[in-house]
Amino acid sequence: DRSNINGSNTNRANIDCLMAAADSKNSCRSRLTLEPLSKAINIPIDSRFSARDPKDIVDELKARHHGHNILISWHHKLTPDFLRMLGVNANAIFPKGVWPGSIYNWMIQLSYDSSGNLYESRLTSL
Repeated sequence: DRSNINGSNTNRANIDCLMAAADSKNSCRSRLTLEPLSKAINIPIDSRFSARDPKDIVDELKARHHGHNILISWHHKLTPDFLRMLGVNANAIFPKGVWPGSIYNWMIQLSYDSSGNLYESRLTSL
């Protein structure tokens, strides 16, 4: 049940799954970013995956169905390499293929067809 205390649905984006980079000695920001949303829509955060080695989360995404709308919070400096592993041309999205260090309000939306082929990647400023 994804309803709040008043019974209304707070999951307007129809998010099916929340994933974040695992906490490290130096940062737990990815998980902390999603915690308020996780509580609001009653979906747990899967944070088993190391930010430095996104191959495991990419393999997990390819191996199992996690719903249609998956929200992933990652370390911004490591996001371009993560996106490349998902088939994205990071050079077409980010200036010089690098997420600028001073930007924290970007969201990248990826859309895949029923065969798992990427057909759209879009950067949105929140």
